[in-house]
Amino acid sequence: MLFWLLYAASLYYVALAQYYTLQFRKFFSRGQIVSVSCYTVFCFLLIIVQMAAPNLLLTQFAVSIAVLLIYFSLENPLNYEEKELGTYNKTAFEKVALELIYSETPFQVLGMEIEGMRYITDALGVENANRLLKQFSALLLGIVEKEKVFFMGGHRFAILSERSGNWGEIISEIQSRFSVPFLTDTVSVTMSAPMCVVAYPENVKRLADIMTLLDTGIAEANQLSGTPVVYANDELLKKGRREAEIVQIMKYALHENKFEVYYQPIYSVKKKRFVSAEALIRLRHEDFGFISPEEFIPIAERNGLILEIGEFVFCEVCRFISEEHLLARGIEYVDVNLSVVQCMQSTLYMQLLDIMKRFGLPYHCINLEITETAAVLSQETLIENMDKLREYGINFSLDDYGTGFANTAAVVKYPFHAVKLDKSMVWSAMEDSKALSALKYSIAMLKEMGMELIAEGVEELEQAQLLEEMGCDFFQGYYYSKPVCGAEFLEKLAQMEQQSAF
Repeated sequence: MLFWLLYAASLYYVALAQYYTLQFRKFFSRGQIVSVSCYTVFCFLLIIVQMAAPNLLLTQFAVSIAVLLIYFSLENPLNYEEKELGTYNKTAFEKVALELIYSETPFQVLGMEIEGMRYITDALGVENANRLLKQFSALLLGIVEKEKVFFMGGHRFAILSERSGNWGEIISEIQSRFSVPFLTDTVSVTMSAPMCVVAYPENVKRLADIMTLLDTGIAEANQLSGTPVVYANDELLKKGRREAEIVQIMKYALHENKFEVYYQPIYSVKKKRFVSAEALIRLRHEDFGFISPEEFIPIAERNGLILEIGEFVFCEVCRFISEEHLLARGIEYVDVNLSVVQCMQSTLYMQLLDIMKRFGLPYHCINLEITETAAVLSQETLIENMDKLREYGINFSLDDYGTGFANTAAVVKYPFHAVKLDKSMVWSAMEDSKALSALKYSIAMLKEMGMELIAEGVEELEQAQLLEEMGCDFFQGYYYSKPVCGAEFLEKLAQMEQQSAF
């Protein structure tokens, strides 16, 4: 009778072990779960056999198998370390955070990212960029012990602490270090480290929300000057979750071809008709509705989707020009915007030329628009791409002129063919005499430099007349047309053709 109680207890504990393994599987690696599950099934079968044949001595065999499985499931501590930097890695961070969340132990995380490392890598090389990463990790390890410092990948670090209230001194030391340049070889580099503080359980209840808040908080801090700190709150978490959802929407849109390209016609003062158009990307979702490019483009740049989106737009524009025979219908070229990330790709010119060859297009039918930000950040890489593409007859225009401090320098440094006056500059000139003077002399200066001028945001006839008197060559704005889908754009061209026939 007692033997049967022993068998029942054995079966109970085997079942209990499997239950807890499955319930808390997120704390185990895949190998550990497989090992425990296999051993559980093995023990269950062994107990059944032992019950059927009590004279067999199977205990030592079971212990041997258990030791073997334990050996195979052991994890290498080096898997949790970032050897080159002397810190722990993202896997270790997630494991520690999950254990603290499971035990309901309050903790805080200070996340930070070295801003500008991508450009430093391009300018100074990977080796120098790694030296700077080591300098920064050494700084953190000098402030807190190794067990609290985690390298999260890319250029991001995190400090995890179960104590609160000690961030002021740590943040102050980090800010103090970033107030002076970092040195690599003979080059001094000025950088910043936007930071975000997340607290459990005050701000978050799960690991996924910690990662979301770190992403959103650091991006938010990066918009501020200096080496700023953002403290997580419910509003920031809500924003982060929306960003995460938009990322998934963009991935779906790329996979299922759900992005749309709209075209805003550009009117020629000299020819009195539409001669070009700007291609603009649009994104709609059945639950989110219309998602503005001003919202999803920066998110795409941060999440590495902008290259795929840029390639999609360029392909779609080339297809549209080719299939709808736009050149034969009076459209001389289409403006396509290049993102900052695209401008930093050394192989950009090859990709664009290959796409145009695929559609059999003459190279002059594309004009590439570059923002001031892209011009400032890309520099030598951009110039090399521009020179290569200009050899084939592709022109460039500087977009958003009048919104920054380096516009004139960009016009001088880069081989732009045309300049787009930002709508804010145009609108301000209609309301303020000083702004009007600034616009007038800017146009005169740019014309003297041999630039063609496109005025954006033209919404009234009076604006168009004034801008024409000042010397603008092209107009783009709601007075002429809002951005429209491809079908509506073709209808406008058909109307233009009918009018020119009379």
